[in-house]
Amino acid sequence: MKKFVSTMILFAGISFLLQAQVYTPEQAIVEKIKEIGFNKSDIEELSFWMTDYAGPRLTASDGGDRGNDIAMKKMIEYGFKNVRTEHVRDFTRGGWDNMKTYVAMTKPYYVSFAANPVAWTGSTNGAVKDEVVLVDIQKEEDFAKYAGKLKGKIVMQPSAVRYQVNFQPLARRYTDEDLQNMAAPQQQQARQGERRPPVGDAAAGAMAQVNIRRQVTEFLIKEEVAVILNNSGSFNVPRSTGASHTQGNPEPICQVN
Repeated sequence: MKKFVSTMILFAGISFLLQAQVYTPEQAIVEKIKEIGFNKSDIEELSFWMTDYAGPRLTASDGGDRGNDIAMKKMIEYGFKNVRTEHVRDFTRGGWDNMKTYVAMTKPYYVSFAANPVAWTGSTNGAVKDEVVLVDIQKEEDFAKYAGKLKGKIVMQPSAVRYQVNFQPLARRYTDEDLQNMAAPQQQQARQGERRPPVGDAAAGAMAQVNIRRQVTEFLIKEEVAVILNNSGSFNVPRSTGASHTQGNPEPICQVN
């Protein structure tokens, strides 16, 4: 009987210690953060400040600096100390800003288009109004068809994306089931969905396409085309993309999505 009572006292002591460990200062801070996050969140207001109010925040642009300043001022308002912007690494593309973008078809009738310039591509010297040429180069022999005919032209290339009618809304709210699936471990699904590199004839074909695209880029630069129009986006909502560029190298040809 004494042994049983001693065991019960020991278990009670362990239980008391475990309960005492839960309420450490660190745990209290965690609980306070969770309380503010779940019940006193300013996420809706902050979302407005960092999207609608701040606007585009492309790296190394005036908009990026503006977004950083807004974020710093908000942190100071919340009571943070020693707030500053730190650059974690060199950015080799250099600065880039969109001052004005305007795209329209003038013949056989006038139509304006929603368009976004491709970041870090060059600018036009004012408005460019010229013929639009579809350049379809799939093999070496195709270059001769366009040689000497593209200077100052607006160039389009065939789209590799097949248009499909879609009656689904552009945006929708996640359901509870969607959120649960997103929270579940995705490691196995990621492995199953991984793309395997092409082999054999497929690898040779892929390499040939890469070489052709590189040659097309070099060819368009040599031909001094004015603008490249890309087929990017859907339902008149163009994508915002960026070109690979290193500051100090010649600017890429102006591209618009």
